Amino acid sequence: MTDAAKNFDPRRFQTTVPYYSRYRLGYPDLLIQRVIARLGLKCGDAVMDLGCGTGLVAIPFAKAGMAVTCVDPEPAMLEAAKAAAADAGVVLDLRQGSSFDLPKGIGPFKLVTMGRSFHWMDRAATLKSLEPLVTRDGAAVLMHDMH
Repeated sequence: MTDAAKNFDPRRFQTTVPYYSRYRLGYPDLLIQRVIARLGLKCGDAVMDLGCGTGLVAIPFAKAGMAVTCVDPEPAMLEAAKAAAADAGVVLDLRQGSSFDLPKGIGPFKLVTMGRSFHWMDRAATLKSLEPLVTRDGAAVLMHDMH
């Protein structure tokens, strides 16, 4: 077991949900469209947003017609993502889990996204666990802020 796995606290972000919902910036539409174009995503393609938080990455892909599965260890984050998706008029498949404990029976995915979350994970172990879930023509995309 790695240090990251030993130190993992799935409830680490339970008190931050209102701040994420109110103050976290989303991702530019142009970025979402470039990812879709680069991968040749089509309506209905399967996307997983790992560490989805309040849905800032997941919702734009769902609006573009993708079938989005959201995975997050914090139940309150998933509830916030559900509410944000309803406000946006989209449906997300919300699953409790983490990079250390991916939900069973998911995948395959043409795209796996991680927005501002990969740095909290055991990077090598996460990529290894995602490999069988990503299609041969798919990709994992890490999204973060430029400081």
